Amino acid sequence: MNRTTIALRHWLRTLGITPVLARVMNRVGLFGGAEGYEERFAERMFEELREGDIVWEVGANVGLYTREFCHRVGGAGRVIAFEPTPVCYEKLNANCESEIGQNCETHQLALGASDGEVEMQLADDPLGATHSVLTEEQKLAGAKTIAVEMVRGETLAQDRGMPRPNFLKVDVEGSELDVFQGLGGLLAEEGCRAIFCEVHFGLLAERGQPYASQEIEKLLAE
Repeated sequence: MNRTTIALRHWLRTLGITPVLARVMNRVGLFGGAEGYEERFAERMFEELREGDIVWEVGANVGLYTREFCHRVGGAGRVIAFEPTPVCYEKLNANCESEIGQNCETHQLALGASDGEVEMQLADDPLGATHSVLTEEQKLAGAKTIAVEMVRGETLAQDRGMPRPNFLKVDVEGSELDVFQGLGGLLAEEGCRAIFCEVHFGLLAERGQPYASQEIEKLLAE
């Protein structure tokens, strides 16, 4: 039986704790309080990482974790980092220059539930971690956007020959459910051993997906 480690980091953009949030937080057992929770999440994540792992880092931003992943998986492992925004992608490549071509590769792509082109809203800070893919409704708000390529995880593995992950780190500012839907059968493969994801409840609600957290929980449990 495949036993997968799943940890969800809950990033509260709105006040209050939903029932599903409380349930998952209790289950995961990582976040005794708000203070230092990100450090505890990172510590647990690195504890699970093993030499030789194939890591998919979905939403790498400027590479805060990428280099550390590279160092820990070693020469037998591989880190595949995805970052769709051009400025962050350029900085990611600069920060990981010595690792790229060794045990690291980067792709200027957004992962999602479909293959095609989508619009991404840019945050005020060009190197910030809060750029997000827009829904059709959000596009009407007149936000500053750019077009980016979106690909399903299954497409990357099945059609483009990308190595299948056994370690996933997902931080995609409200597109978590879309990413997991696009990964599809990759999540059920025997080698998929660890999943670490930041869940943005407020942003999911803004995208018209107020129950996405329950859907994510159900999808991963299955």
